[in-house]
Amino acid sequence: MAIKDSILRQFDHIVAGTRSVLEAVPTDKLDWRPHEKSFTLGELAGHLANLPMWTAPTLEHDVFDVAP
Repeated sequence: MAIKDSILRQFDHIVAGTRSVLEAVPTDKLDWRPHEKSFTLGELAGHLANLPMWTAPTLEHDVFDVAP
């Protein structure tokens, strides 16, 4: 198995587990935050949900600059 295939299999497994966790987040608790300086539960869920969109650009380039 190529390294790429192994990484993609692991990525799919992690995404499936993360999806299960996100689906369990109660919608009536999205404004909850563990500390006043922390993200809300909804913000954290959104952050996790958006992480996969960064995967390909990060891996396809030698340098990844988030500043436009």
